[in-house]
Amino acid sequence: MDQAVLSAQATESQRLGQAADRLGQLLQSMLAAGASDLHLTAGTPPRIRVDGSLEVMQGESSLQSEEIRVMVFSVLSQRSRQNFEDHKELD
Repeated sequence: MDQAVLSAQATESQRLGQAADRLGQLLQSMLAAGASDLHLTAGTPPRIRVDGSLEVMQGESSLQSEEIRVMVFSVLSQRSRQNFEDHKELD
């Protein structure tokens, strides 16, 4: 395998790892707030469901669609990734 391919794979692996870490941080914050759900929507900050109401996560900035895609893909199986691509949502 040539060096350019190896470098691209390493960069993608690093990006997925960072995205998984970021998603983990959001989930930890969600649990600390006593929330039941995490909602990620492009163009808005992450939201959490606390006692049935959606609330913006304090201190979080708006997420871009690519940022969400990478975070979500970092923890999904290939089958689930395809479902997400087809339907643009996951539960």
